[in-house]
Amino acid sequence: MRCEEVVQKNREDEGRLKVEEALAEAKIRKCPKCTTPFVKSDGCNKMTCRCGAKICYICRQELNGHNPYDHFCKKCGKCVLFSNAEEDDQRAMREAGLTAAQAYRQELQETGGSDVHVDIDVDRIMTSGEASRRRPVSIRR
Repeated sequence: MRCEEVVQKNREDEGRLKVEEALAEAKIRKCPKCTTPFVKSDGCNKMTCRCGAKICYICRQELNGHNPYDHFCKKCGKCVLFSNAEEDDQRAMREAGLTAAQAYRQELQETGGSDVHVDIDVDRIMTSGEASRRRPVSIRR
């Protein structure tokens, strides 16, 4: 390989790593009170942490302790009480991956000039299974 090909390959590897880290991190939710990590395996989107905090699994916001079900809108559909956890995770992971890829491209533009181009295919990275193998140690519902 020529020197510029090695530099390009290293940039693409670094970009893929940043996206993979963002994908793994997006799957893990953290309690806003005690930062305990958790993922949903089944059930509704009203999560209760071991510290007592109530959290929406979809938007990650802390819920009203007196009536946490008020958060879940049946009309607008933003945060629904029941949804598919795998689909929610895939959506959050894809958004995080796209954001990480864009941030990395921007970083390269700022440090390397406008002629720098890196191909980072978030969907291919997600389907390769590399990011999904990273699982949190603490799984709570």
